[in-house]
This record gives sequence, C-alpha cells and structure tokens, in this order.
Amino acid sequence: MALIKCPECSHEISNKATSCPQCGYPLRNLDDLLHKVLTATVRIESQMDNGKSIGTGFIVGNGNFAATALHVVNGAKEVKAIRYNPPRESRLREPEEIIVDSWTKGTHLIGIKKDATKPAHTNGGILTELPNRGAEALWSLDISILHLKSQFSNTLPLDFDTDFARIGEEVLFVGYPNGGVEFETEHDKCHPAPLTSKAIVAFATRYGMPPVEEYYYWLDHPSFSGNSGGPVIRLKTGKVVGIISATPFMPKKIYTESGHIEVFIPDGYSIAFVTVMLTEFIEAATKSESWKNGLQ
Repeated sequence: MALIKCPECSHEISNKATSCPQCGYPLRNLDDLLHKVLTATVRIESQMDNGKSIGTGFIVGNGNFAATALHVVNGAKEVKAIRYNPPRESRLREPEEIIVDSWTKGTHLIGIKKDATKPAHTNGGILTELPNRGAEALWSLDISILHLKSQFSNTLPLDFDTDFARIGEEVLFVGYPNGGVEFETEHDKCHPAPLTSKAIVAFATRYGMPPVEEYYYWLDHPSFSGNSGGPVIRLKTGKVVGIISATPFMPKKIYTESGHIEVFIPDGYSIAFVTVMLTEFIEAATKSESWKNGLQ
C-alpha cells in the first residue's frame, strides 16, 4: 500500500484515504481537482478602442456566469469567453467561444463619506451597480461578474470558500499569462493553454479604513499579464479563495554596449483579491434579473 504524507500534519496515510485520521484534513484527488479547475477556467478576450485585452476568468453560479477582474473588461465594447481543449481530451478540439452579453461594472461598497480624519461608515453594503441617487461609492473593488449567452459543455462551476486561507497555506492559481501558451509547430497548431502555478499565501494584508477595507493575499509566485481574473484555489478545500488582481513589478536596468534599458520585472509575488467577503454578492449577482437588461 502506497503511503503519502498529510500536507497538514505530515502523518503518513494511505494514498487512497479521503481524509487524514490524525487531523481530519480532507484529501482530494489532485488529478480530479485539476481537471475541474482547468475545465472551468476560460480566457477572456475584450475588444477595446485601442486593441484587444486578454485576461482570465472562471465559471461560477449555474454555469451561465463567469468571474474575472474588473480591469480585464472595463471599458470593453465586446467581450467573449473561450475554453480550449479540456485536459482529459486525447484529441485536439476546436475552441468553444461564448459571447458575454453583459457584465457588472465592478463591485461597490456604498455608504456615507466622512472627512479624512474619520473612518467611513457604510449604510448599504455591496452593490454591483450604483444607483443614480441616494448612495455614494466608498470603495470600488476589482471584480466583475460576466453573463454568458450559453454554457460551456461538460463544465462544473467552481465554488467559493467561506473561510480565509491561512498564511503558509498552499494554493493553486490558473490563468492565461500573455494570452496563454500559443505557438505553431510544423504539423499542428497548438491553441493557448492555461498554466497552473502552485504557491503559498506569503501574507495577507488589508487596505483602507474600517469598515471599508479590501483584503488581499500575497502569493509567493509571480503572475504575468493575462493572469488577471484567474481563480486562486485553496488546496485544503478545493474551492476558490481569491482572484488574481495584480503583480508587483520592480524597476530594473539592463546594461548593454550601447547603454541601458529600463524594464519592469515581476518581483516574485502575485496579489489576489480575497473572495470570502463576496460570496453573498456573487450569489446575488448570479440570481439577478438585471442581466436581461444588460449591465455593460
């Protein structure tokens, strides 16, 4: 009987066990988890006035919705979600493309603003769209919910965790960096593929004054352009705990014979917006009738 070590307490257990008898840590079949996550992760293509923007999203709700970062779709004239070859398919299939017919213009905490020396006090909560009057945006969050005109085949939506991941805990994040791995061989054309990265929660931070705060995870692995909007999966539960929002870049000078070039390179971390606070908002957004009127 093959043995593995529990990632929580290092107790040796059978590789067929569903939980650790020592600490109760739930053990998942990593292949099954990766299949679900990769199948539910899509590339988001947004047509802007100045060209095309590429990002990542993932299927949520009843399958007719996807979550992504707001800056991926903000200002877009047209948005579509593309799902490439599912990981367990033995043959190369044509991509599935689905038009996004509406999307939320961010997520807003609303309330009453005080002067700079006092905290802001909310009197409303989280809204997907701001009303014309009666409320003021205190904070805008980098998240958008997309409504798809149809569903992708054989895809299970990802679930959101209702608890925070701990510092030092292992996570996976998936995305299409720089549009994904896209190249041509002599014989076959290879479509973009989502890349999976393993990281730990290096630390968590919050920004703003109570009760209007944003919570972020810093992950000890860099992300790149195109990763924005991708899901961060907590390995302990197999559920989403964050959405990739940004990566810190550090200035660097590369010296050559003719002088130097100033570039920005990832500093080794990724920043993910924590989704545990948004579970009720996302559920409300995916059940809203407003999608019929369009929100873009």
